[in-house]
Amino acid sequence: MPTLPSPPTSHSEFSANSVMNLGSWNHAHLGEVQVLFSRKTIFPLQNSRNSVWYHALAMHVTIEPGNLIRHRGRLYFVEQVTERHKGQQKPVINVGLRDALDDHHRFERTLDELEPIDYVPHALRPMQYLYARGRSHVFLDNESYEEVELSGPPLGGFEPFLKEGSDYKVFVADDKPLRLQTEPAVELEVKTTAAPSHGGSSGGAGGGGVLKEAILENGLMVRVPLFIKNGDLVKVDTRNREYLGKAGK
Repeated sequence: MPTLPSPPTSHSEFSANSVMNLGSWNHAHLGEVQVLFSRKTIFPLQNSRNSVWYHALAMHVTIEPGNLIRHRGRLYFVEQVTERHKGQQKPVINVGLRDALDDHHRFERTLDELEPIDYVPHALRPMQYLYARGRSHVFLDNESYEEVELSGPPLGGFEPFLKEGSDYKVFVADDKPLRLQTEPAVELEVKTTAAPSHGGSSGGAGGGGVLKEAILENGLMVRVPLFIKNGDLVKVDTRNREYLGKAGK
């Protein structure tokens, strides 16, 4: 990789010599990339072992995994940023995006295809779950003490696992609640199931053993191994609502 000039500390320090066309970097190894881009030119701000950062002369937008951006009126999380080369042509920066409200909607675009986009400041705000109101679920913002309602896709299918009085985190963007941060697995108590038996396999989900029905504290029915009894704490996958194993194991 060519030796990088010292980064400028202000716009006034940019000069014609300090601006490089992206094509001159077609042999650079970026690894995981953090890119601030413009339509025509970029400037390397920092070179590290795993990344190269760029500064845009026109648009000041940071593109890196975890960013929330607005594109054509919708919000998307950046999942990955990669660089691709083709011969001596300038590298193409590809951005993998996930719809902020729909985890199933994922796609990839180049930076040029995404223009114009805006970086959207966001934060995780602690909130306490209060109760259900029709199809909505009411949370108390622990910072502002205001009630916040979430329903549908922003809950990510986590409704059966919400516990009154428990604390959760909610993504907030533009000072508005965006979506609930969900956990991949939770622990729940078995309320009703058949008497325990050791006649089948004691393995967990996917173990190929005999399973029986169990009703959990939240009313959810899952299939569990025969040795599970009333009062046991079990781990449940919140995405497919399947038994994962006994809690603590």
